[in-house]
Amino acid sequence: ATHHHHHHHHHQHDQHHDHHQGGISPFPETRAEWGWFEKAVWNEANKILCLADHAYQNLNFHTALHWGFYELGLLRDAYTHWGRTTGNGLNRRLVNDLLYFHVVALSPICP
Repeated sequence: ATHHHHHHHHHQHDQHHDHHQGGISPFPETRAEWGWFEKAVWNEANKILCLADHAYQNLNFHTALHWGFYELGLLRDAYTHWGRTTGNGLNRRLVNDLLYFHVVALSPICP
């Protein structure tokens, strides 16, 4: 019975981790064709979101706001600037992901 309980707890933890990812699993096949820069931006955004989430869990709202709002915003600005200045254009799906990350990062504060 103890073993079963432990397994159930582990399953709960996995579910939380999925939620933690913001419902976006790392690099679905639809994003397989992304360039290294786009993947780097996405990974960075995901990392920032995790830091913000961790801060929320510790009720450290100032830090959460710093990561979730300020850093994510800077990353998005940097990416859009890069897309315009290099002429590479913007990956619409990545832009949408970044906007989504921003919303998810701010959702514990904004109802």
